[in-house]
Amino acid sequence: MDVKTAFLNGILKEEIYMKVPEGVTSKSNQVCKLNKAIYGLKQAARCWFEVFEKSLVEKGFRSSSVDRCIYILDRGNISENIYVVLYVDDLVIATGNKETMINFKSYLMNKFRMTDLKEIRFFLGIKVERIEDRITLDQSTYIKTVLEKFNMHESKAVSTPLLSKLNYVALNSDEKYEAPCKNLIGCLMYIMICTRPDLSVAVNILSRYTNKNNQELWQSLKRVLRYLKGSSNIKLNYTRGNYNDMISGYVDANWGGHDENDRKSTTGYLFQLFERCTISWSTKRQSSTAASSTEAEYMALFEAVREAIWLKSLALRININISKPIVIYEDNNGCISIANNPGNHKRWKHIDIKYHFSREQIEKNVIKLKFICTEQQVADVFTKPLPATKFLEFRTRMGLQ
Repeated sequence: MDVKTAFLNGILKEEIYMKVPEGVTSKSNQVCKLNKAIYGLKQAARCWFEVFEKSLVEKGFRSSSVDRCIYILDRGNISENIYVVLYVDDLVIATGNKETMINFKSYLMNKFRMTDLKEIRFFLGIKVERIEDRITLDQSTYIKTVLEKFNMHESKAVSTPLLSKLNYVALNSDEKYEAPCKNLIGCLMYIMICTRPDLSVAVNILSRYTNKNNQELWQSLKRVLRYLKGSSNIKLNYTRGNYNDMISGYVDANWGGHDENDRKSTTGYLFQLFERCTISWSTKRQSSTAASSTEAEYMALFEAVREAIWLKSLALRININISKPIVIYEDNNGCISIANNPGNHKRWKHIDIKYHFSREQIEKNVIKLKFICTEQQVADVFTKPLPATKFLEFRTRMGLQ
């Protein structure tokens, strides 16, 4: 559902005045006093949020403590429960009973002026398709718009977003080039965050050089667009099936970084539902330089463990109890040894104390580490550019088809 002029529903707590709008007859010394919120006010979004939340609380909903924009009406039966996700003025409503859905929508439409968009087809530029036991997400329409915007809609497609060996010397060049690099990176970032984890490394690496805005950066960004040209119709797939672990993850680190001028390592992780449905991913440069590959992996593990705990908390808030430890696959035996063996602490006492959080979660049986060989480590695709064969294999395992 879409709320019409959502911000105008907000109730102001402060006394605010504005200039008389053009076209309205008034005296020169007159101003308008606002009785309700209006677009352009800094607090307009907050005022709307409070009004909307109050209307749901009156109906018996409660917000999730891990994400305030997720609301649940718990009726003791998952098919009767109602789940609401709010994004500014757009709502996604999920329930297992059509009559329940109709009654709830009627309640909302009595409260606010809304448009009922029926079964979900598009949400924030993401196309949603439901086919029997499969749900797919893609941004093919948005990608084609981006390609046309940057005059790359007729370009020749390539199989990977980045070359496996980038020219970091050229990327560091201070010679400016007239090209909308920042604009393009913003577009790519939105695609990557929503439905395309395969772009994570490309966006992460290239965004580090936006202050340079040189020709090499522009050429690298154009290659990403050429990759999207040949893969614009790829969809993120969610399918049902048998599984051992409801939530499982992969974590990896690229020790020493990519650029000789910056030796900080890169963290990459991926989490999947039912061992096949990708629900969370990240590529992030580490905040400090690691002294060894094992230390880099241990620092990366900390980020993955934090995400795993958040996902478990989110599942619990929507009445999905995960009783088993969340399995995280790691390809570094040294990292696994440090995390599982408290006796190693003195050997690694120089590591920031926060990274030992992972060890505590393993001791509490919240997290379980399992070794996986590097050739099977899907998170490797989130730490560095890979050759085409390996990249395409991991892309498929991420559920992108």
